[in-house]
Amino acid sequence: MAASKDPRDSLRINIPLEEALKIGKLLGSKYGAVALCRDGHRSSQMIEQALTSGIISTGGEAYLAGACPAPAMPY
Repeated sequence: MAASKDPRDSLRINIPLEEALKIGKLLGSKYGAVALCRDGHRSSQMIEQALTSGIISTGGEAYLAGACPAPAMPY
């Protein structure tokens, strides 16, 4: 029997916190208000904090939805 493979595995990437901070600054300066949600991985909390710090540093607002199921993330 073949093991099933989660298609989301190919989408998982490691983002350095410095890059997440830069992305947060970009989002904050472009959009002003940004809603964030994360998955259940431990590293997601650190990335969420770095994104939030970047957004807030530009005067933007970050709305944290907390942990969300993966299918809900795009919405």
